[in-house]
Amino acid sequence: YEMADSIYQFFWGDFCDWYIELSKSRIYGKSDVNSKELAEQVLVQTLLAGICLLNPFMPFITEEIHSVFSEEPLIKAKWISKFKIQSESGVKKIDLLREIVSEIRRVRSELNVSLDKKCKIILKSSDELVQKIISEEKDSILQLARAESLQMFDNHKLSKSDSLIPFSKGEIILPLSGMMDFEKEKQRLKKEEDSLKNELEKIEKKLTNSEFLEKAKAEIIDKEKEK
Repeated sequence: YEMADSIYQFFWGDFCDWYIELSKSRIYGKSDVNSKELAEQVLVQTLLAGICLLNPFMPFITEEIHSVFSEEPLIKAKWISKFKIQSESGVKKIDLLREIVSEIRRVRSELNVSLDKKCKIILKSSDELVQKIISEEKDSILQLARAESLQMFDNHKLSKSDSLIPFSKGEIILPLSGMMDFEKEKQRLKKEEDSLKNELEKIEKKLTNSEFLEKAKAEIIDKEKEK
């Protein structure tokens, strides 16, 4: 598992994090035996493909890792072929799953919600794919988003402490009562507001400065206007 994670990181970066995270609950026995075995097979096959690509650059360590799985030297192994994606719906499902979890993580980070606090998640969506993800990947979402519950409601009434997060197929609601210090958050937002006002003031001074407008290139002026 750790070897697969390292090889994944080398080749696929951010994408690997998601597959590794999604496979954790399956590998460590939180799903049925068939699901666990399938996840292990995918990890092993990806690991072997990765070390095959690395072999010309790191022959000794890749041969050592490969020896765990086969007596045949890696240098004699057949070069890997391109993998064809069989299911477009599967790709859409993973992309949507990543979007939901990423948005929850982003808001938790922005609001400084401690990692040891498990939140509740409420989804508002009539999309069939979202409903399918909830039924099939609920445990994975709870683990990845550090949540304790996940429910779908069409008529949830927002309270003042709820955070509303739009995504491509609906809305995510995070009830934050008891999850964060609202006074600290008000102070943080006030500092951010003051900082933005100062920045805006500087830009406005530039754009009303005739000397700057005469000497600066057009693209620089446009950038300041865009800011």
